[in-house]
Amino acid sequence: MADIEGTDPISGAADETATRHQLTGLIGRSAPLPIWAHLDAMKDWLARARQAATQADQRGSAAAEWLLDNDYQIQRAILQIGEGLPKAFYAKLPGLAEDGLRRPRAHQVAQSLLLASHLQVSLSSAVEFVVRYQNKMPLSIAETWAIPTMLRIVCLEMIVTGFTQLFPQVAPPFALTNAMGKAPEEIRSAAHYISTSNDKDGIADAIDAFLLPLVGGSS
Repeated sequence: MADIEGTDPISGAADETATRHQLTGLIGRSAPLPIWAHLDAMKDWLARARQAATQADQRGSAAAEWLLDNDYQIQRAILQIGEGLPKAFYAKLPGLAEDGLRRPRAHQVAQSLLLASHLQVSLSSAVEFVVRYQNKMPLSIAETWAIPTMLRIVCLEMIVTGFTQLFPQVAPPFALTNAMGKAPEEIRSAAHYISTSNDKDGIADAIDAFLLPLVGGSS
């Protein structure tokens, strides 16, 4: 477990992730992530989400307000993903032979890092996680470079999932089941929390505190 005595949560989670990936095994080429394959459709989704946000009821008001105030952050993340993960570069990323999904290992490393840090990633925690992971299972240079972009991808997956729950009339731009896959339950729960928090401004606060720095931050 990641919380065993003498091991901090980040290092422990990195060890667990590397061990799991060793058992899973690598494949030479990963399959396209749904959000990456439909990145252009994200722009249309954002326009439709904005329109729905202008008509939000009380339950969705906090998330709607955040979206209307910060849609530029999502637009910037979409551009950064496109620039940071072109097809030729994506083709260099090995996948994991888990459940036949062939997701990029860098994507799963980013997802595990988000979980271990409770969705609040700092440069020091990211470096600690990646270094500790590589003590057991080295990453390629391409994978290391891809991790910041993969963090943005995981965050956008969660944002789309959360907003789809709030605004079901706005069809998601990619298959959400395939996007979230068998993500750790805490990651699923975080996406659910974004859309269902009953705290005052809880939805907006959750996105601001946990996701906005990763989605909009510089690489």
